[in-house]
Amino acid sequence: MLAKVVFILVLNARAENLLARSEGRRLALIFDDPQTEQKGGCYPGIGGDDECVKKATEGECRDDSDCYWKPSCPKTPVERPTNLFEKPEDENFCWLIRDTGKTRDEAKKKGACSDVPKGDSKTSCKDQCQQSYRRSPRGKKARPCYWDPSKEKCRGGTHYVVDEACAFLPPARKTRNEQCEEWILYNGPRTLIKGPTDKSECMARVMQETQFPPEFYEPGPLSEQGVQVVATHLGYSWEVMGSTPQCFALAVLQDPDMHHLHDLADSSWAQGWMYTERTACWLNVPLSP
Repeated sequence: MLAKVVFILVLNARAENLLARSEGRRLALIFDDPQTEQKGGCYPGIGGDDECVKKATEGECRDDSDCYWKPSCPKTPVERPTNLFEKPEDENFCWLIRDTGKTRDEAKKKGACSDVPKGDSKTSCKDQCQQSYRRSPRGKKARPCYWDPSKEKCRGGTHYVVDEACAFLPPARKTRNEQCEEWILYNGPRTLIKGPTDKSECMARVMQETQFPPEFYEPGPLSEQGVQVVATHLGYSWEVMGSTPQCFALAVLQDPDMHHLHDLADSSWAQGWMYTERTACWLNVPLSP
């Protein structure tokens, strides 16, 4: 009898998984099909109802697990005048938008961004968030920021391909020689480079390197969505554990936003590694066999 009950539970679980996958594929087809009549907004998913379509903002929609957010382009470029890719390192991501006077660490916490202007600021933090996006100099994808009401902070929204059907959001005007993120674990091919004693020497050695492992040139799950793509550019990771420095060459994508990254700053499992410094960098140096 017990074996029969277990068998029925397993069948039910498999049926639910199949239903979820089917619904996920259906939603993906709806959202990705340029001919669909659905416009951007909040739509019901599995278990959702008409309440989803009443949610006007991306933050409200994402807070409800029964709802799905379908991104859309702004009506005019004027609505998103700020490309964060062109901002200084301390301001170049949606989550770094914060109230005047707050630190980078405070930007990670709830309440980093108030709904009303403070001090000499004429524009509220929320307004800055809704007027900003991120797109690299040659990137084909834009990532609008969105306001998260439950966290009272700005966040990065869904990546979508900027095409003729969308209001145009221009790429960053300047090309950077390198872009670095501290306390980021990059998930992709890498190889140890022996010898460098500081970050500058690490970058120089990686740029001079000519022999990389075969996996640098093979398709792998490098994108944020887990899509298999081939790395296009060189990068490097500078890591210091205690007093021991290590330099790694990375096979990276042209647009850092497409990578699957892990933020180690708030990661409990990473604390045991005893890192005193960790930086992942993207270079404008094409990767060629």
